[in-house]
Parts: sequence; structure tokens; C-alpha cells
Amino acid sequence: MFERYLALGSIHALERSGVHGKSWVNRASNIVGGGNLSRGALHYLLTNPAYRGITRHHDKRYVGTHPAIVDAELWDKVQAKLADAPASQPKSALAGEPAVLQRRLFDDRGNAMVVVHTNRRGRRYRYYVSRPKLTGKGEAGSLHRISAGLVEQFLVDRLTPLLAEGWRPDDLEVDRVAEALIAVTLSADRIVVDLQRQALRSDVAVAEIDDQPGLGRFDVAFHMRRRQGALVLDAAGGQPAAAGKIDRALVRAIALARVWAQQLESGEIGSITAPATREKLCSHYTARLLPLAYLAPDLVDQVVQGRQPRSLTLAALTQQTLPIYWEEQRRVFGDL
Repeated sequence: MFERYLALGSIHALERSGVHGKSWVNRASNIVGGGNLSRGALHYLLTNPAYRGITRHHDKRYVGTHPAIVDAELWDKVQAKLADAPASQPKSALAGEPAVLQRRLFDDRGNAMVVVHTNRRGRRYRYYVSRPKLTGKGEAGSLHRISAGLVEQFLVDRLTPLLAEGWRPDDLEVDRVAEALIAVTLSADRIVVDLQRQALRSDVAVAEIDDQPGLGRFDVAFHMRRRQGALVLDAAGGQPAAAGKIDRALVRAIALARVWAQQLESGEIGSITAPATREKLCSHYTARLLPLAYLAPDLVDQVVQGRQPRSLTLAALTQQTLPIYWEEQRRVFGDL
């Protein structure tokens, strides 16, 4: 399989060539398995250090726990091929912005989707782009470009509620989801997710993958549309979204700012020092809170529901000048 991957040049071609999994007779005396392995399963196998005699446990590696069956030269060639990217494109996300789906995300033609970034008005934005769109070689899938923050948050929202409590409990939600994922296939209207069954709650039902009893599959249909100018992904009857985590301090700050703005506009109060005295707050702090009254309505809705972008925090809103225009606010705090 490793040698065939190098000869064919892509996981998609390897899948089409037909790599058969093992078959066996179950307790009911029926023959099961033996089908072709999927792209997700192939990628999982090609990157599994067990073939080099290494046992992997979360982020730790234990060398020499059993004999290697793939030699070092072949292993290194395959890993280099999997990680290969044009010199003109970044191989990883920006510092402080991990690419959650790097080497896990594929379009529906089997092409890897890699992280690139663009600059607008002095700010960088991350995108996953199908490799043929960058190299000019091959045919890209039905959805060849998507905001990194958008698809990452969509998966975190839908998969977090399904994770077992004991699955990496000390990690951030995004890291818990990332460690559970094996492969994600993106098309224009759905996302197919292959992930480790051990990461899921025992009561969560997933589709089985031939010859990969340790893996499960979700198929989530979605609609991509704009809501009040902001691009959003809405699941079409798919998996449940994550329980909202409401930032009560942020909700209270927005509510206070709106009240103060109404009082100032009506003439009920003459300056921001009046509510500062009444609320026993520093006048400088209340002045920093007041612009929150003019936060874009869709961002306010997300805050109230506990689904705001990770970058939209009270500290972020009060430590910099809030853009006047709603579209600019969405770009700054939604990473869209």
C-alpha cells in the first residue's frame, strides 16, 4: 500500500485502485469485511506510526514497542509526499492560529485542502483551498475554498456534544475534536467525517467503515448562506450543535451599553459619568463599554446564544477601537 501510494501519487488514486481490507467470519458464520478502504482509512493507515514500530498514545510516542514492518526510507518518502505543498504556499497556519484540519480535510474529488492566508486591511484571514486550485494541476472538488474559521467552528459545534467525557478532558474543545478526527471530506452541500469511535460517547450511533472497527462516520448535510451579511453554515437536519456557552459578563456589558446609549440619545443622562457613578464603575471603563451598543445585530445574537466566534470576547471588544461598520466587525471577530 505504501509503495502503491508513491507510484500513484495521491490518496484519491490509491482509493480508486482498490485497496482491500481484511475479511473474517463473524459469530453468525457470515463473511464480513473485505471491501475497498476509504480515503480516510487510507490516510489514517499511511500516517500510523505503528508500522514503524512506534506506539502512539495521544501526543506521546513510544519507540521500539514492536518490530517495524515499513522501513524508514519508505516511511519518510510517504510522509514527505503527504506533506508536500508548493513553495509559494504556507505549509501551516499562522502562529497562534492552528490549522485544525491540516492533513485531514479533502474535497469530494480526494484532493487535500491546505491552509493559505490573505491580507485585507492589515488583517490576515485563513482559508482551506483545494490543492488543484493552487497548483493548476488536476480538477478541484465542488467546494474548493472555504473560510478556515467557518468550517472548523462548524465541526467543533457539532462534534463536541458527541465526545466522551473522558476523551482528553483537559484539552480545549477544538483540540478534543481535532484529536478525534481522522479525515473530513467537504463538498458543496455536505461534510463527511471519519473519526475515532473511542472518542465518542457510548450511546452515539455512527456508520461503520469497512474493515475499520475503530472508526466511525458522520454524514452532515449543510446550507451555506449569508445571514445579515455574515457567511454561515447551517446543518440541514444533521448532528446536534454544541451546547451554548454563554459569556454572562459579555451579555451584561452589551445590555448595559445599549441602555446607556438609549439614555444618552433621549437626553435622560447628560454624559457617561452618570451611569458610571450609578453602577459604581470607572468612567473610563464605561466609556470603553459604550461602543458595544453598536455591535452588529447578528454578532449580538451569537453572544446571547453562546455561539460567538472565539475572538469575540469582552477583552477584545474593550481593548481596541470597535469598527463602525458591521461588515468590518464581522471580519474582525468572525474570521470570515
